[in-house]
Amino acid sequence: MQYIELRDSIREGYTALQARSRYETQALREFMNTSGCKSQYSAGFAHEVPFAVDPMEMIVLLMAKDGGSVHRKAHLDEAATIVDFIYNMTVTHENRSLVYKKMCSPYCFANELFGTFKHYYDVNYRSATKSGTWSDLFNLSYPFASIWGYRVPLEQCLFGVVLTKPSKTSSSADTKKVKRFIFDEEIPVDRSKPLESQITNMEYVRLIVLFPYGFKNTTELQTGFALWELGIHEWTKKYNKGLIKKDSKIEVLAYGNEILDMEVNEDNRKMAPFFGIGFASMLAMVVICVLSISYYYEALDVGKILIGVCATLCPLLGITSTYGLLALFGVRVNSLLLVMPFLIMGVGVDALFLMMYSWQKMMEYNYTPSGRLGMVFEECGPSITITSVTNVLAFGIGAITPTPGWSNCFLALASPGRAGRWPISSTVTSRVPISPNSSADFPEVRLFCVGSSIAIFLTYIYQLILFGPALAIATTYERPYRFGDENKGTGCRALINVVFLTLLRTHCAILSRAEVAVVVFIMTVIYLCLGIQGLMTMNVRLDSEKILPRDSELHRPNTLLMNYVWEEHLSPIFLVNNRFNLTNTNLTDQFWDVLKELETLPLCKGTMQDRAFKRSIPALQLDDETVERFLFMVAYTNVTNWDVRIELMTQWRNVIAKYGTS
Repeated sequence: MQYIELRDSIREGYTALQARSRYETQALREFMNTSGCKSQYSAGFAHEVPFAVDPMEMIVLLMAKDGGSVHRKAHLDEAATIVDFIYNMTVTHENRSLVYKKMCSPYCFANELFGTFKHYYDVNYRSATKSGTWSDLFNLSYPFASIWGYRVPLEQCLFGVVLTKPSKTSSSADTKKVKRFIFDEEIPVDRSKPLESQITNMEYVRLIVLFPYGFKNTTELQTGFALWELGIHEWTKKYNKGLIKKDSKIEVLAYGNEILDMEVNEDNRKMAPFFGIGFASMLAMVVICVLSISYYYEALDVGKILIGVCATLCPLLGITSTYGLLALFGVRVNSLLLVMPFLIMGVGVDALFLMMYSWQKMMEYNYTPSGRLGMVFEECGPSITITSVTNVLAFGIGAITPTPGWSNCFLALASPGRAGRWPISSTVTSRVPISPNSSADFPEVRLFCVGSSIAIFLTYIYQLILFGPALAIATTYERPYRFGDENKGTGCRALINVVFLTLLRTHCAILSRAEVAVVVFIMTVIYLCLGIQGLMTMNVRLDSEKILPRDSELHRPNTLLMNYVWEEHLSPIFLVNNRFNLTNTNLTDQFWDVLKELETLPLCKGTMQDRAFKRSIPALQLDDETVERFLFMVAYTNVTNWDVRIELMTQWRNVIAKYGTS
């Protein structure tokens, strides 16, 4: 059990192996040409296992602590300092210094958009402060700034923006523009008013968002990025508490896969006390039952201690053996498997009570230990076996129902990704199949079913080979049987007999009445109707809010991402993963048709989002006038919830499906 890998596959673990989104994720990996290897323990040994690896994806959110605009000068200066620190932060691990700036290639561009905005903001701010004017060469307008004539998409960096309202004096202010050079104009400012809303068209900015990426194609980079991401998370918590800068104006939040896994694992560790409480409760129940039955039959002796110990050991050994086997074969343990002990402690003890009761009743017949144990198995064995087999089959069916599949077919699919970008593939042919033996691709529910099935089976085996012999051994400590009919009618035993016989007769009298049968039938019909209605209208969904622990600090960044980032700017990634001949008019016309349909979908921000891309198509002239593969994005807005996302994704898939086999 020392090799147990406690980890949840948040990204893919709750997705069926045959789901479309898995194909699309694999298509994105093929497009990025990503591959790597990881250390995996199997049979007690570590070895490298090749697998497709996704880039490190992290989101950094910066906002003003006072709730005001984050694009005020002092706040922007502090935000720039934070961004610079994040890029140059050093995390030490095993005498190795981990710096994002040195590991990020080829994704070292996450801060360029914010850096560009901050640089020309400072240029305009200095000019407005000194000369009372700013140059329209550096027009920092939202959503697209214009820097020396080049469009800069500020909408991908700034969120929760409130634009300034046009004033009545704006027209007169335009007449006061001064030409400094032939190609620019100087726009005057009112120094009595906030400059940030004059050198930009933004009155208020809620968030500055960065998306650091990293290429994890080696074991060292996988470990490095994981430690760096967790280090950033710890640093942000200290920074927000004022432990690093007491008078800080900026609150910084980090959100990423490793941080999410860490939060889930920390929440899983909180289950340890509950496991102890559950085990203590099971132990107390066993002790009470064993002692009470023994006292009733006047059979208290040392052997009952052995019976109580073995009764609690059977489910406990079944649980620990299951975890050990999973670790031995290199299978990770997820959070659902940590719920399995509570299930086994519940269903693994009931059979032991049946065996104890049957064994206790056999005392009066003076069987030999082996003969008495045989009678116990004859009486209880079939029911225990049938119960265990049905439980094992139930979880076994749950484990094998989702069948893995990967076909070499054209893909026209979409799946949710991070940072508001969803990959979608067009005319993609599979080359790298998903391995069904990879624990990373093992769905979380399947892991739970496999673990529970193994634990129930092992508990059944321990009941036969451990608890049964323990009963036989305990027989040697018993005193001669002295309990007869004359004992049942005396003392507290007589009271117990009267109470339980009265309850039994009352229960039978109630159930035998016709009125009760009618009421039970009506309630059963109502229950079935409500159950069927619930199944037909049930909305099955699993999102990050449900995965996160209730007290997780990630709820806040997740809410901000939902309410601002993804609502204002959601950019699916469309992949063209086959050879694209720029001189082939059929291909190029088809491409423009796809783009036109995507742009005409509801909630699309429009063709303005793609002008830079359209201008670049003619410039992609190679020696053979072909492009091996490329991607493009179309921006959507007002994506307020998961229902809207699902509808959009369905529409993207339908559009791409028309051209997926071309």
